[in-house]
Order: sequence, then structure tokens, then C-alpha cells
Amino acid sequence: MAVISFTFLIIIFLIFLIVRLKPWLLNYFKLLKNYGPVPCPRNRLPILGNLLSLPLDPHQFSLKLDQFYEESKTTALYCLWIGTYPLVAFFHPVGLEID
Repeated sequence: MAVISFTFLIIIFLIFLIVRLKPWLLNYFKLLKNYGPVPCPRNRLPILGNLLSLPLDPHQFSLKLDQFYEESKTTALYCLWIGTYPLVAFFHPVGLEID
């Protein structure tokens, strides 16, 4: 009897988790679709973005951002994912033009 109630609690928890995460996941996939063509660093993870590639030390953090800037100097705009939120940087006014 205890196994059935434990299984029932697990099922209820999973349903609750799916219901709570659905709007967040839909928003995340919408952002991915909208910001897909914007150039980003190569080592981006699906949910964490570029957070694992950024160091905690402020000096190392600024050096890493400088490295991202050097990689993207030739493009008009650049996207860095901080968690599930895109951080878009415009380097030239051409990036603001609408086709």
C-alpha cells in the first residue's frame, strides 16, 4: 500500500513540475527561435547559456568578455546568453537596420 501512495506522490509531483515549467520552456524556445540567426559563442549550453564559460573573478570575467568582443568584431551584432536570457550587443549602426 505504501508503494502505491509513493508512486502516486511521484506522479503528482511530475505533473506539477510539468505544469509549472511549461510557460517558462515555451518562452525559452520562443527566444531561441527569435535570436537563432544572431551570432553567439560556440560553447553555449541549452539552459545555462554561456554562464559556465564565464569566470567568477572580476578581472578574468572582463578578459573573457574582451575575448567575446574580439571574436565578434566583424559582425554588426552579437548575442551572449546569460542563463536563458539573451544579451544582444550592437557594434555597428548597421546592426540596427531593418531589412
